[in-house]
Amino acid sequence: MEHSRGLLVDFERVLGSDHPHTLTARLNLAFWLGQSGALAEAVGEQRALVADCQRVLGSDHPDTFAARSNLATQLSELGAVAEAVEQFRALVADCERVLGSDHPDTLANRIRLASWLGESGAVAEAVEQFRALVADCERVLGSDHPHTWTTRSNLAGWPRQLG
Repeated sequence: MEHSRGLLVDFERVLGSDHPHTLTARLNLAFWLGQSGALAEAVGEQRALVADCQRVLGSDHPDTFAARSNLATQLSELGAVAEAVEQFRALVADCERVLGSDHPDTLANRIRLASWLGESGAVAEAVEQFRALVADCERVLGSDHPHTWTTRSNLAGWPRQLG
């Protein structure tokens, strides 16, 4: 993680704080903060990064979407599941609008949304989402794609919660 901090300092010094490479370095640092267990710090960094990506790159840029997805994931890991679900709902809507419903990033964020819906207690909605996702993943990615496997596995597990 110290390597990431040092790299970020160098990017800011040489390229400036708004350069896309600097933003990517910040994304990486926030990710590694979360991986190291510093989730509250990671979420703070992600929130600032999302705002800066929106300002510099625009709301519809793929890197902005990546920062938003990472923020929602780290929020859920921090225990703010309801906020993470809200973030993923908004992100999925924007991905569908900009990238289309069949784009792999859209599908991946739909999988994350469905998973966190289940974790939030909205199990019936999660199962409904996973059913639709299995069909979409098989159609778009094929039956042997890892996203398809993950989706099938989740669909197999969540209905047990419903009885």
